[in-house]
Amino acid sequence: MSALLATPTRVQPFLLLLHHLRPNQLRPLHTTRALASFAASSPRAPPARRGTRAMASQKFPPQQQDCQPGKEHAMDPRPETLIKNYKSANKLQV
Repeated sequence: MSALLATPTRVQPFLLLLHHLRPNQLRPLHTTRALASFAASSPRAPPARRGTRAMASQKFPPQQQDCQPGKEHAMDPRPETLIKNYKSANKLQV
């Protein structure tokens, strides 16, 4: 029976029946080997704690800006704030 389970061509139809079996009752040979090698691998690292951020430990130097944004009187060329022939839809009136 184990030779039947170990052949790759016959494993696929047999896997359809595995959901009816108990977990340790009958498994294909390659599945058993894969589970054994997984269990024998090195122990996992503990899971990361929630709430900690990877970027929180990085410190950046303070930034400086030559002039503040949004000062229209200092912009060159001056922005066109008024559009000629513009009629609002009056949706914001109370």
